[in-house]
Amino acid sequence: MIDHDKAMKKWKAEFGKEQDTKDSKGRLLKKAAYGDRNSQYGWELHHIKPKSKGGTDAFDNLAIVHWQTHDEIHGR
Repeated sequence: MIDHDKAMKKWKAEFGKEQDTKDSKGRLLKKAAYGDRNSQYGWELHHIKPKSKGGTDAFDNLAIVHWQTHDEIHGR
């Protein structure tokens, strides 16, 4: 998981001062629930191009997604 500070910077870059939003699947996310897989509002950063294929932690390669959406992307 990407560190909390970087995640908060990505959130701010995407959503400014908003405290909640929805991901591409329509799942509600709350800023304070980063990395919390026990929360119905938990979210993570998804690498659009995986690091294993040369992707980086640059903001343009990261998408904010609900943890369930992240699992679906990875077939979990």
